[in-house]
Amino acid sequence: RKGSAARPFLAQIRREGRQRKLGRFSTALEAAHAYVDAMTDEDVTRLAAAAPLRDDGLSVEAAAEAAEAQAQQLQLTLEEAPGTKSGYRGVAVQKKSASHPFTAVIYKDGKARHLGCFRTKQEAALAYSRALADKREGRPEADAVEERELTAEEAEAFAEDEGLALCRASTQTGFKGVWNRKRSKSRPYAAEFRTRKLGGFATPEAAALAYARAAAYHETNPCGTGKGC
Repeated sequence: RKGSAARPFLAQIRREGRQRKLGRFSTALEAAHAYVDAMTDEDVTRLAAAAPLRDDGLSVEAAAEAAEAQAQQLQLTLEEAPGTKSGYRGVAVQKKSASHPFTAVIYKDGKARHLGCFRTKQEAALAYSRALADKREGRPEADAVEERELTAEEAEAFAEDEGLALCRASTQTGFKGVWNRKRSKSRPYAAEFRTRKLGGFATPEAAALAYARAAAYHETNPCGTGKGC
C-alpha cells in the first residue's frame, strides 16, 4: 500500500457487505494468513466447498480474493483482456502444471520477462500489473522478475489467448518467417517479418509468436505508424 513502505500489504475481509480492515503487514503471506485467521466456520465451509485448499492454507478462491484486494490497496488495475482464455492481459494458461496453471509475462525492449507461475489468474494478473506499473514509472523491476525466453508451450498459450495463429510452413523450423541460426546456442531461432528482424528466440514457437504479432500489427497498421496511410 502507498504510504507504508515497511508494511505495504493491507488485509481485509468482507463482512455484512462492507470491507473490514484486518491490519497492515510486511509480506503478502502475512496478510493472507491474517485473512485466514479472520475467517469464520461459515466462510471455511463455503470456500472449501467451492475450491480446493492450497499448501499455505488458503483456498484458491480466497487467494484470488486476496490478490484482488492487494491490487485495490496498491491502486493497481488488473488488466482485463476479454475473449482470452485467462481473461487478463499478460496471463496465459499452461497445461503442464496442474498446481500452478497460470503464467505471467511482460515484454520490455522486445524481450520477454517471466514473472512466475501462479495458482490463480488473479495472482498472475497482479504480478503483471505490478511489473507494468514499474515499467511505466521507470522504477527498477522487482527481484522476482526474471528475464528468460518463452517455452514452446507458453508461446502457444499466449498465441491462443491473443487470438493469433502461428503460421505453419514446410520449412526446417516448421514456421513461416522463422529460421535456425547456428551462431547462438541460447537463442538459435530468428524471426523476420517483411524484412524487419524480430530478434532471436530459444524456441521456434516463440519466434513464430513474434512473427504472428508483427503480422497482426501490420494488418491493423499497414504503414507501421499506427496513424493510417
